[in-house]
Amino acid sequence: MSRNAMGGRSGSSGDTGGGREMHPRLEISQLMTHPAHAKQRVLFLSALRQQQLRAPSDPASYYQLLGIHGAPFKAYRGVTPPRLRCNPAKQWCGYCHHGDSLFPTWHRAYLLFLERHLRAEAAAVGERLARAQPGHAHAWRAAAAAPRVPYWDFAGRAAARQGVPRSFETAAVLDLNTGKPVTVLNPLRQYRLPLDTGNPGDMFPRFSRAGTPTLRWPGGPAFAASNIGALNASVIRNSAGRWRESMRAVLSQSDWRCFSNHDAPLRMSHLQTAIAADPQQCPPLASLEFLHDLLHEGLGGPQGHLAHTGISAFDPLFLIIHSSIDRLLALWQLAHPGAAWAEAGNATMGTRAVPRGSLSKEKTEDWELRSYGAGKWIVTNVSDTRFPLAYAKGSSRLMKYFKGSNTEEKTFNLTTPTLAELKPKEGGKGKQGNYSFSLWLPTELQASQQAPPGESVCKDTPEPTDAELKVIEYPSMEVYVRVFSGFATEGRALDEASTLMDTLDEEGRDFGEDVVWLAVYDPPQKLQQRHNEVHIPAGKSQPQGQPVAAA
Repeated sequence: MSRNAMGGRSGSSGDTGGGREMHPRLEISQLMTHPAHAKQRVLFLSALRQQQLRAPSDPASYYQLLGIHGAPFKAYRGVTPPRLRCNPAKQWCGYCHHGDSLFPTWHRAYLLFLERHLRAEAAAVGERLARAQPGHAHAWRAAAAAPRVPYWDFAGRAAARQGVPRSFETAAVLDLNTGKPVTVLNPLRQYRLPLDTGNPGDMFPRFSRAGTPTLRWPGGPAFAASNIGALNASVIRNSAGRWRESMRAVLSQSDWRCFSNHDAPLRMSHLQTAIAADPQQCPPLASLEFLHDLLHEGLGGPQGHLAHTGISAFDPLFLIIHSSIDRLLALWQLAHPGAAWAEAGNATMGTRAVPRGSLSKEKTEDWELRSYGAGKWIVTNVSDTRFPLAYAKGSSRLMKYFKGSNTEEKTFNLTTPTLAELKPKEGGKGKQGNYSFSLWLPTELQASQQAPPGESVCKDTPEPTDAELKVIEYPSMEVYVRVFSGFATEGRALDEASTLMDTLDEEGRDFGEDVVWLAVYDPPQKLQQRHNEVHIPAGKSQPQGQPVAAA
C-alpha cells in the first residue's frame, strides 16, 4: 500500500468498481432493516462471512486483508520497498499511517481496497444465488455490484438512546432459502483469529492467540467474553457526549494539519506557520484521528481488541468505524471546499513502507529527498585513523547503553541504522581520525520537550553511565539520500556521496558539502543483500554535525 495512495475527492460512496453506476455506502441500520436493500444485505453479510472462512494463507482472506493494517506485521503479497526491513520490536510495522497527515487519505485508499475485495466475493455469492433462483437471477447479479461497507451514525439519536445496533451483536443474521435453509453466522459480531497473531508491543498477548475471538468490553476474571451491557453503556454515554462534541469540532476545523491526525497538537511548535505561535488553535477534539481514537476506545473498551492498534483491524467493527470516519472526511471536504487536504507531514511512527520519522518528498532512480523530524540519539566520538576499528569501537559503546549501561539500568531493543559522521574535507579517505557514531533512541524514550541543538537533554530519558556516551536531541532537517549495497567502507561511502553530489550539482540543486552521514542497517555477520545509505544536507544552510536518519 503506497504512502502516496489517496482516494478521490469524496469517499462517501466508495468507488464505481469499474462500472458507471455509483452505489452509496448506506447507514448500517438502513442496510440491515430496509426491505429495498434485502439482496444487498444478504450479499454483504455472505461475502464478509466467506472472507472470514477463507484459509489465512489466502491473500483474499479476511485475515490477510485486515492484517495489512497491523498484526501480523508481514508483507502483503510481498509489497514492501526494496531493501527496507522492518522490525516490529523497533518501530510500527503495519502499513497503516497514524499520527501523521496521511491518516485520513491512507485509510480511505485502504477502505476502497477492502471494498473491492468484498465486491468480488459478493459477485461469487450472487452468481451462486442466481443459479439457485433462476427467477431472480437478474436481480441477484445486479445487486452484486452494490455492496459497500456501511457507516454508522454513532452520534445520532438512536445510538444515544439504545447503544449499538442489534446487527453488531446478534449471533445469526441471515436465513436464506436457496433450495435448503442456510444460516449465516453474523460476521459483524466477531472474528476468531485462525493463527497466533503476535504483536511484540501487545499488552494483552492472550488476545492474539489462535482461536481467540475478537472481544468488546471483555469482562469477568479471564476477560474471555464480550460484555454487551458495558458496550451499550459506553455508546449511550459517548454518543451525545464526547463523540458528538468531537464531530462538531472536526467539521469546524479548516486546517488540514490540525484536522488530519492526533499528533498535530504536539507538533505544531515545530511548524513554521502562524498556528505555531498559538498551539491552542489546534485543539485535540478537532482532529479526525482523535475522534477515530475515541470510537475505537468506546467500542472496544480498555481491554478489547479495538482499543489496541496492532490487532484492532480484526474486529469487524473496524470496517464500520473507518467507513464512518471516511464519511466525515467527505463531509469535511464539502464543508471546506477551498482547503488543502493532502499536505505533507512527517511519518512519526513509520510504517512497513516508510522509515520512522521520514517524509519522502522527492525520489528519482539516483536519489531521494527525505525530511526527518526532531528526535533523541545516543552519541559517541571515536579517534582512530582506521575507520573499521573506529566503527567497531563506536558500535560497541552504543550497544552498552541499550544493554543496561544507563542510570536506570534498563535494557532496550537495539535500533537501526548506525550512523557514522564523515567529513570529506578533513584529509580525505582514512585520514580524518575523528568520527561520531550514533543510534536513534527507542520510541518510549522520545517523549520530551525539544532542547537546543547539540545540548544534552531528557529528564525522562536515562543518562548513559559511560562517560564517552551522551544523549543529544537534534532538530528536524531535510537530506538527500543515496542507497548502496555491500559492506560500507569509508572510501565506498565517500565515493557514493561524491556521486550523489555530482548528480545534484548537475540538476542545479543546493546541498551541503561539509558533512556526510553513512547509515549502516545490517550487522557485520550479514554477508548478502546489505542495505546502506549516504545522507547529505539539503539546501544552502543546514545544521552541521548531527544525525538525521531514523528507521
